[in-house]
Amino acid sequence: MNKAESMPQVVIVSPALRDANNGNWQTARRWQQHLSALFPTRIVKQWPDAEAGKDRVMIALHARRSADAIAAWCAAHPAPAAASGLAVVLTGTDLYRDIQTDPAAQRSLALAQALVVLQECAPESLPADVRCKSRVIFQSTAARQTLAKSPNRLRLVMVGHLRAEKSPETLFAAARSAGRATGNFSRPHRRYPRSGARRGGAADDARRAELPLARWLAA
Repeated sequence: MNKAESMPQVVIVSPALRDANNGNWQTARRWQQHLSALFPTRIVKQWPDAEAGKDRVMIALHARRSADAIAAWCAAHPAPAAASGLAVVLTGTDLYRDIQTDPAAQRSLALAQALVVLQECAPESLPADVRCKSRVIFQSTAARQTLAKSPNRLRLVMVGHLRAEKSPETLFAAARSAGRATGNFSRPHRRYPRSGARRGGAADDARRAELPLARWLAA
């Protein structure tokens, strides 16, 4: 048996794969890149599959959308080690919506050996009885060159889906505040939702009307 075959295999369960190119996929891909230097690491959308027997550690993104895979992992690893090697990475949708009301998401919290959150205030949103399992791991990026900024205009960029749990009003409050600070709204405010179409509806139309100079792009 060679060294690669003797290393424990890590499986990352992601609700979205490369074709979606959204936040879940980007997180899964980046973690795979980090872990692959130490362990064989693969990304799947559903578990178990043909390679499940080789997996020794599961990292599941999204407590609700990966709930079936999380439950299957625990069924394949009976008590007392049911949660051994199982970490659940909580998304913003988990924290600010699903774990409040969704039984499948709540069960995922109970089953996990570890809960990973991506910002320091997130543990406060968890039920008290599982908070001790949480660990904050900040997202990181390579250093970027600082570019010169024009003193003549202010450019704001928003990347993401502006669903209710993302607190989109925070963005628009910032845009209004920037407009007041600069004396007008003549500077272009820009939002770039990098994946998915715009949400639509009256609220979205009203926001577009409020910032008529914005450029709205969808991937």
